[in-house]
Amino acid sequence: MAFLISYLAARTYLTLRRQGGQAMVEYAIILILVSVVCVVVLATNGVQLQHLFSNVTCGFGHCAPTVQPTPTPIPCSGDDCRPA
Repeated sequence: MAFLISYLAARTYLTLRRQGGQAMVEYAIILILVSVVCVVVLATNGVQLQHLFSNVTCGFGHCAPTVQPTPTPIPCSGDDCRPA
């Protein structure tokens, strides 16, 4: 197993070393542009995508339970307000 790992590491190193710098810069630019597009799409449509995935998940029967609001305390005055 160690031989296989060292063989693959050597082949990867040789492959990366043979590529010119221009190709690596092009790959980096493409990766940056794809990342920027993903961030813009998520920033503009993030809530809609969240609702879409939530609806799909609920369609499979894995809905999150709804959270019940906490009751608001009723203010009291006079003898009705005794410490518990």
